[in-house]
Amino acid sequence: MLRRIPVCLIVLILFLSTSVAPRTAFAGQIQATPIAPVETPEPMVQDEALPIPQILQSASDFCLIQGGLLVERFPFAGTNTSSPLKLSGSRWFCEFTGGIDADPPTSRISVGLSTLYAEEPTLAALAYLAQTPVPAVEDSANLAVRYCAYLGGSSQFGPAIETGGGWASDVASPATTSIGICVFPDGSAIDDWGLTYHANGTIRGADLALLMQFVPGDLPATIFPTN
Repeated sequence: MLRRIPVCLIVLILFLSTSVAPRTAFAGQIQATPIAPVETPEPMVQDEALPIPQILQSASDFCLIQGGLLVERFPFAGTNTSSPLKLSGSRWFCEFTGGIDADPPTSRISVGLSTLYAEEPTLAALAYLAQTPVPAVEDSANLAVRYCAYLGGSSQFGPAIETGGGWASDVASPATTSIGICVFPDGSAIDDWGLTYHANGTIRGADLALLMQFVPGDLPATIFPTN
């Protein structure tokens, strides 16, 4: 003899069948829907927070610790003409003003950021430390350009020195914000006038010998002779 199924049990079964099915289908829908990759805003935040490339961050920290100022400079040819030409790229420099024994105190010297931070010797650092005597030249106005070339570097833009050229901190005012940078074959760079003055015993901006990370020891006289 078959037993009757209580009405309450039938109602409970129907309730469970109608409530569980939609939940299972909903869960399956979530699993089947791909999750879009989240675009992290980190690179944009870093670019806004750090004015220089990440690869140079350690060097920039060192510059600031030493009391320097970070400056991005852009190369221009023809700064003595009515239409200076902006060239490709830029470089970061660490600039010092008002260091101990600076003459005058308001003077400035600029050195390549990577040059300042280098632990190994660079040509720019060795040239600064050697203080090789400046040869006599007839054109004293371009003495720094001549001295840089004498040491094997270059701060001249193009074959005609009279047209000028330099590294400007403001692309809108290259004629008034550009300075001469002596760039050596190894890529190291230093202010050409600061280099020239230091060779004659005058410290411009600050004494880089006390600020560079490179510890010279015995300088190789075969590269830059000192007399």
